[in-house]
Amino acid sequence: MTKVSNTTITDIQSLEKALQKANNSSSIQPQPVTAPTSGVDPDKYLCKICMELEVSSVFLDCGHMVLCAKCKKTKDWKSCPICNGTITSVRDVFI
Repeated sequence: MTKVSNTTITDIQSLEKALQKANNSSSIQPQPVTAPTSGVDPDKYLCKICMELEVSSVFLDCGHMVLCAKCKKTKDWKSCPICNGTITSVRDVFI
């Protein structure tokens, strides 16, 4: 048995616009670094580029956690600024 839908192209376009708006507004926002716990280096989780926001990305294959979300978008990272190793991918991390 086949169902007939009353959805129009206008309905679909409205839904697509709503989804695009929701996707654009729900992006991950950079977070300022919070006070470290005792015995932890206060700069450990700072972005090594801007030194303002918390790191949120790790470089593979070297494993250095270097970039915040803002600095990750500034360029297409090809080599690690810490060890100059070739970057095969950049992954988001949650700490």
